[in-house]
Amino acid sequence: MKTQWKIAWTSSVLLGTLMAVLNFLHYNSYQAIISFFVFGGIGFVTGLFFALVLIVINGKAIARLPYEDRQTANNVYQQREVILTVSYEEALEKCMLSLGSVSGCSIFKKYNDVIIAKTQVTWKSFGEIITLSLKKIDDAKTGVLIESKPRLITTLIDYGKNFDNVKQITNVLEGHNNDRVFGIDTPAGTLEQAREFEKKRWR
Repeated sequence: MKTQWKIAWTSSVLLGTLMAVLNFLHYNSYQAIISFFVFGGIGFVTGLFFALVLIVINGKAIARLPYEDRQTANNVYQQREVILTVSYEEALEKCMLSLGSVSGCSIFKKYNDVIIAKTQVTWKSFGEIITLSLKKIDDAKTGVLIESKPRLITTLIDYGKNFDNVKQITNVLEGHNNDRVFGIDTPAGTLEQAREFEKKRWR
C-alpha cells in the first residue's frame, strides 16, 4: 500500500474511533456508529490531502540530495552491504569513526560484531537508529551491513534522511568522502586527526 493511502486510512480510523467513543459516552451506540463512519470519512479525505502535500515536499527534499542513485530514497528503512579490504580490527575502527559523518549521531550500544547508534531529532524525523554489523570474511576482508531506520516505528516519510545516513557512512567506509574525514570539515583532515576527534566525541 502506498504511503498516501496508509496516512489516509490511519487518520480515518483514528478520527472515526475518537468521535465514536465521544458520542457513545454522551449519547448512545447508534450515534457512535454514525459518528464513526461520518468522521472516519472526513478523516480519510483530510488525511489523503495532507499525505499528498507531504509526498510532494518529500519528493523535493529527495531531489536535492547530492546522489544520482536516489530510486530507493523514499523508503524509510535503508540498508547496504559493503566489503572492505581491511582486517576485522581496522574495519571496526573505520565503522566507529564513520558514524561521525552523520550529524547528531552518537553510539548507543556496542556488542560482539554490532554497533548501534542514534541520531538527534531534526525537522526531517524524530531521529534514526543506525546499525553497523560486521562479519569477518578472511584476514584481509570484512563485510559491513549498514542499516538506518526511524526511531519512531510509525514514520512513513523521512525526506530521504535514512537514505542519506547510509550513503554518508558508505562513502566514508569506501573512501569517497576524503574532504570530510570522519566528521572533520577540512580538506587537510587526516586519519590521526579523525581518531583524536572521535575520542573526544564518544568520551
